[in-house]
Amino acid sequence: MRTRTAVLGMACSLIHGLGWAADKQPAKTNAAPRSCEIRSHPKRIPARGGSFAFTAEAKDADGKPVSNVSFTWSGSNFQVALIDPKSGRITTATPGDLVVIAKGRAPDGSEVLCTAELTVENSYQDVTVSGQVVGVNGSVVAGATVRAAGGAGVKTDDQGHFTAVAGRGPHVEGETITVMAASGLGSGQAAGTVKRGAVEGLTITLEAGFAESASSR
Repeated sequence: MRTRTAVLGMACSLIHGLGWAADKQPAKTNAAPRSCEIRSHPKRIPARGGSFAFTAEAKDADGKPVSNVSFTWSGSNFQVALIDPKSGRITTATPGDLVVIAKGRAPDGSEVLCTAELTVENSYQDVTVSGQVVGVNGSVVAGATVRAAGGAGVKTDDQGHFTAVAGRGPHVEGETITVMAASGLGSGQAAGTVKRGAVEGLTITLEAGFAESASSR
């Protein structure tokens, strides 16, 4: 009888303990959001082609995460960067400062707003490089392959013109970009300076073999 009583007592204690532990577990909340926070993000990113996907989290009055809150994204300066309103992904354009804005909305219609400051640096993820490829006699070279700073190769058009995107970005304002060109006529290279995210007006002269003869306009 004593054994049975002891077992029953232990069972009751165990059930009581489990109930107490369950009460202490943090429960997911569907309460109305009272605040939100933009999660960890860079403070500075390069211009023209710099990209980052922002995320945010809503919280209730006790600071607990709130589920079922959808966020809409925007920015304070569309000339500096554009933000996808649904995904929160930013794509930069020009150097400058902006505020990233997240607006959260719960199913009951309650809303929260949070912001983050971001600087778009005076450097460029994508630098466009343009110019013309010619032969030693000054005639235009069509179909030559051009690569800027190891970027993807592009072909010159019928007038020998090209526009390429420099590889190995980001590139800072004033940086020198080397451009290589090659065809059946030979090879050549030229160098130009990054100005406002671009290198313009290069002339690359091809010579037989691997002559590094080049000039810039």
